[in-house]
Amino acid sequence: MSAEMVFGNYPLSSSRLKTEPYNSPYPEWRCMTYQVAFRGRDGMVIASDRREIKIPQTTNSGVGVQRNMLRKISVDVSGQFAWAFAGTRMAKLAARNLEKIPYLGENRTIQEHLEESGNRAWEDCADGPVTADSETVLMVDGNTKNILRASVTRSTDVSDFSDEGFCMAGQTYNLASLIPEMAYSESLGVDQLIPLAAYMLYIANRVDSLYSSY
Repeated sequence: MSAEMVFGNYPLSSSRLKTEPYNSPYPEWRCMTYQVAFRGRDGMVIASDRREIKIPQTTNSGVGVQRNMLRKISVDVSGQFAWAFAGTRMAKLAARNLEKIPYLGENRTIQEHLEESGNRAWEDCADGPVTADSETVLMVDGNTKNILRASVTRSTDVSDFSDEGFCMAGQTYNLASLIPEMAYSESLGVDQLIPLAAYMLYIANRVDSLYSSY
């Protein structure tokens, strides 16, 4: 699998992480989408997989699964905000809408920017009801150390996970989501949270709860 990560305090900096490939017992298109954000004593960490899956996908060769590797994490020009998306074209568009805002958090709150970006994405590409938390944008603020998760729908809902100190998005039912309950502490520094986030992505890819019975 391949992953990416943004870490540090304001301004945030980015780093690509790569883990060794492994032979999965499942078809490649079943690999997860997963994001995690942590708040540490000295900064923030946000990490994401890089897989995009489109099912079905009509190509010149017929109908089938299209798999892409892309960058899911964005950082604003000031280096204060970093965010990652999980879901389909709608979540991707919501994340891209945020990139078009010159100065995030100015004139309007960052929650309002998240809501507006999500609502515009829904208007542009929704073709029916959207299940809550199936299309998400996970954001960290390197200045305030806040963690926000937007559930993109017709009326986008933004939740604040700052008190918890961590938040997951994507396939949150994955067994990897239990790891912070055992391993996370707000006293941990960024240098300790980076390997924890990377390990969660690795485990999420290895142990996909949705297909554990196959």
